[in-house]
Amino acid sequence: EYHYKEALRIEKRDPRAHLGLATVERYRGNYDKALEILDRAREHVRTGEPRLEAYRADCLERRGDLDEAFAILNELAENDLMNPGAVSSYARLCHKYGTCDDALELIDLSAEKPSTNSMEKQSLLYTAGGVLDNLGRYDEAMDYYRRANEELRSPKMSDYREIYDRTIESFSKEAMQKLPRATTGSTRPVFILGMPRSGTSLTEQILASHPDVFGAGELADIKKLALSIRRDHTVEGEEYAQDIGSVDQSMMTDLANRYLGSLNTLNSEAKYVTDKMPHNFQNIGFISLLFPEARIIHCRRNPLDNCLSIYFQSFIWSHDYATDLGRIGNFYTEYDRLMRHWEEVVDVPIMTVRYEDMVDDQEAMSRKLLEFCGLEWDDSVLDFHESGRKVATASYNQVRQPLYKTSKARWKNYAKYLGPLKDALPPESIAGIEGIELISATSS
Repeated sequence: EYHYKEALRIEKRDPRAHLGLATVERYRGNYDKALEILDRAREHVRTGEPRLEAYRADCLERRGDLDEAFAILNELAENDLMNPGAVSSYARLCHKYGTCDDALELIDLSAEKPSTNSMEKQSLLYTAGGVLDNLGRYDEAMDYYRRANEELRSPKMSDYREIYDRTIESFSKEAMQKLPRATTGSTRPVFILGMPRSGTSLTEQILASHPDVFGAGELADIKKLALSIRRDHTVEGEEYAQDIGSVDQSMMTDLANRYLGSLNTLNSEAKYVTDKMPHNFQNIGFISLLFPEARIIHCRRNPLDNCLSIYFQSFIWSHDYATDLGRIGNFYTEYDRLMRHWEEVVDVPIMTVRYEDMVDDQEAMSRKLLEFCGLEWDDSVLDFHESGRKVATASYNQVRQPLYKTSKARWKNYAKYLGPLKDALPPESIAGIEGIELISATSS
């Protein structure tokens, strides 16, 4: 943000700086601010600059102003001014406006242009997969998803078994009895975690619709605090567990106060603030030392649907397991093992929320959520999709809609491709899933 503002101070006519600053706000979920930046850009950049107009459409679509977004995109398409981002936005709207064949053609043309880089191409291929999935053309969809995942596949996957072995050893039952706890006594943070695509955004959106709860989204603070205790800062990766024994009560309290201070900068009034960073499941031991009185909500989902949803979503390079079904299954296995360890050794209350139960009976599960958090019932949580709250993660569109059941057992549409996933998952996690025999052990 600072550097883009400096660039604009030097040269107000540079569309890249306006676009960059708008991108910062878009990734924060501040679509109104992003659009204000793009409006100001019109005063300095020539009218109709395609990159800025395409990004305006993207922000409008994410904010829910679909007609206005589509009008901009349609004009760009008619004038042959579509960049890859505009094509993806156009495709996300194609079902509403009956233009999906045009969208798929635009995707293929844009993906093959020499000017389209690998990241843009991957995004286009994921988008095409989503369009085809919604059309029920599952074999074609899987082909696009496969190509998308191959476009930017990480050359190797971290050894999560080894990493979590060290975590389990450092946060053993015996160690947890001796490690110091912070003394803030704060119950304000509510941690929502689990596998990516397991329902964390939905759970947070329901809670954040309550007047006593502020939804902070995915915060990186816990990871930053955890890494701050590492003694050897030359070590690669995100491990810190082996150094947890060096932290005394005073330092733990200081770390907890730093986290609470960060929450206050986001919201200083709400009784509770949710932090829905899914991968905080790796840090439950640390969280329980920082906030022994806090609450943790663990989101679980049918592992086949959960893992397939990860495969269908672009995570760039932030998750090195996410572009291969076998790798995703291996990661799920290690996640499941670590969660079972935490449930045995930590004292902080953990509530498991199953995505399928939420979809089947939202009111019953919402009541259990509020009761777990010590909140009185409020009807607003049933209308979470009307809250107007902005969501910047991949689930931004889902939380604007009432709950739907089409994501349940979605894996059956792709069963013949899921052999590597089934082989990698722990047998007990998929035992009893209806229709599991549809998956061939030799499929690829």
